[in-house]
Order: sequence, then structure tokens, then C-alpha cells
Amino acid sequence: FKLVFDFWEGTATGVFALNKEIISTSSIFNEDNKTSTVRLFPNPATKFVNIVCETGFKPNTEFVLLDISGRVVFSEQTEVPVPGITVKTDFLKTGIYFLRINGGGINETQKLIIR
Repeated sequence: FKLVFDFWEGTATGVFALNKEIISTSSIFNEDNKTSTVRLFPNPATKFVNIVCETGFKPNTEFVLLDISGRVVFSEQTEVPVPGITVKTDFLKTGIYFLRINGGGINETQKLIIR
């Protein structure tokens, strides 16, 4: 949600109104504006995260995990077709990360929360 200022009435001790609006209910940024077939679970994660795709990942699909500042904290590339991968996350600090997946017809970024 975000708070939106609606109006102000009166002096310095007057009345003001705020409303809330939904910003987004999705954590997926799919560059082709298609429905994602990639799923991350568990999310939030603590020790590991599974990354799976309904159609599987083709060879040379790249997985890059970035912290909130854009620093690469993990990178892996598939060599053969796989239905999914598991990434250990126990070395990561609590926070928000972004998983970028590129290759084999997939080009998207998903948010991952580490607890």
C-alpha cells in the first residue's frame, strides 16, 4: 500500500485526510508482460529457495541473485535442461533480494525475501 494525501482543511492544527492505495500484489517483473511460469518457494526463505519452472530451464539459463543495492551475491548457469534448482540462502543477511533469470525464453526478475 501507499498513502495518498487527499486534502487539507484549516490552519496548522487543521484536518487532513489520507487514503491508502494498493501499489502491487505481485513480486514478478516479467519483461515480456507474460504470466510467469517460474516459482520461488519458500518465499520468504531462510536456509534455501527452490526455483522451478513449469516448462523447465534450458541449457545456459542464467540465475543471478542481487541484493537491494544491486550487488551480485549469487550466480549460476545451467549446463543441461533442468526442471528447477535449489539455492542455499543461509549465508545471506535478512532483507530483500532480486533473482534475475535470463535464457531459454525466460527473461524476468522476481523478488525474494530472506528472513
